[in-house]
Amino acid sequence: MLKCRFLLYGFVFTVIAACDSGDRQERAYRPEPWIADFQRMKTAIAERSPNLDWQIERGLKLEALASEIERELRAAPDDGAARDTLEYAMRRFADGHMRLSWSGPEMHQAASPSAEPVRICEASGYWRDADRSALLARLDGYERLSQDGSWNVAGVIQSESGPIGVLRIPLFAPNATLCERALAELSIDAYAPCDDACKDRVRRRADVLYLREIADGIGLIQERGAGSIIVDLAGNGGGSDLSLAVARMLAPKHIPTPALGVDRTPERMEDLREKIAFLENALADATQDEGTLLNRLIVSLQDALADIQKDCDRMRVWSGELPQCASTITGPFFAGGLVAVDLPKSMAVKDWAVGVSSLAGFEYEAELWRGGLAILVDQGTGSSSELFTAMLQDGDAALVIGSPTAGASCGWSMPRKDILLEHSGGILSLPNCARFRANGDNELDGIQPDIYIGFRRYDTPLQRARRMQGNWRHISSVLKSAQEKHPESLP
Repeated sequence: MLKCRFLLYGFVFTVIAACDSGDRQERAYRPEPWIADFQRMKTAIAERSPNLDWQIERGLKLEALASEIERELRAAPDDGAARDTLEYAMRRFADGHMRLSWSGPEMHQAASPSAEPVRICEASGYWRDADRSALLARLDGYERLSQDGSWNVAGVIQSESGPIGVLRIPLFAPNATLCERALAELSIDAYAPCDDACKDRVRRRADVLYLREIADGIGLIQERGAGSIIVDLAGNGGGSDLSLAVARMLAPKHIPTPALGVDRTPERMEDLREKIAFLENALADATQDEGTLLNRLIVSLQDALADIQKDCDRMRVWSGELPQCASTITGPFFAGGLVAVDLPKSMAVKDWAVGVSSLAGFEYEAELWRGGLAILVDQGTGSSSELFTAMLQDGDAALVIGSPTAGASCGWSMPRKDILLEHSGGILSLPNCARFRANGDNELDGIQPDIYIGFRRYDTPLQRARRMQGNWRHISSVLKSAQEKHPESLP
């Protein structure tokens, strides 16, 4: 084809057109392989998606969707259009953790190995980009309190009723700067080989530094005499169970962690068997109280395992029929582990404690803040940030301000299993857990604010700040009332 271009330049349009036509004939679009990939997607979604029953209850018509997608795949002119059709199908589920990405050779070329050494923090995925979504720091009267380089930034805004604290949390996970500080404290070279055990040490140390930064920020706000804090979660897409620890630090009382439902898959069966064996081993040196807790959890996990093992045909949902079983398994499943409340201090130090509650693995002081509390959210607030917000809103511990959140809900309570679509090279990723509000609603519905502010997806930072500024007097008045519920916080 390139030879034609040089030899017959005068006929370039004719020759190239003929060559292109031949290429198109060789790569003629065939719908059948794409429909087979869609069938694979349907099977995986029916059998693995924990939120599917809720999605059907809210009006998603799977039979109509399947007919629409197959019709569009048959009518598609080329692979690109077929790809767009499958992506459209995924968007119809409105689940932030249901993803379809592409890995085929036509989409990516193998990257050549780099001779440059890679830093541990970059290789481990720690975020290095600057925080560009902070909103409250743009308001009139804002004063930064945290030192330069802080990831979680404390500040205050002066209002008619006195200073209001601001705690900006960009992500519920350490960034690259905190990772590098962890490396320095652990005397690990930034470019040294780092196996899984090494990475785990770094992660645990970075988590300590992260929570220390939050605690320091709360202290700085208290020193300035603020009676209320607004936690700025605009654009915070989630993170880890650090959100639970931060919720414990800011809530004036102990609030149970939300309940989960988990998927009914072979991988989940293996996970439950491993959990049961882990707890049975812990019984060997358990006290009477510990044994009571561990045995109760073992029985509950055995019941959940028995439920998963029942025969169940869920493919009928694609025909508009009711499934034989629920899309989720219930049991001792909660955000952060197998219990909804913190372990007693005597148990939290046990070797098995983190396997029961992830909070046992964090170093933090609960109830550091006793004043009024509000949380600023927007459509970019998702996943672990929604967990944080829902937990405090349901526990009547915080006022929620802003626009409805993303509705990403629970992602993965165990390692995820991606599904390869053999023809297209698509990679289907599904969540393996669902998270529920105190009233039983699925968190996938998003968090609705108590004070609504009309942020739009395409607002500039200046527009968003102006919308917030226009509501500031009302917000500060409501916060003043909330603050008065906690007289011990008044300056």
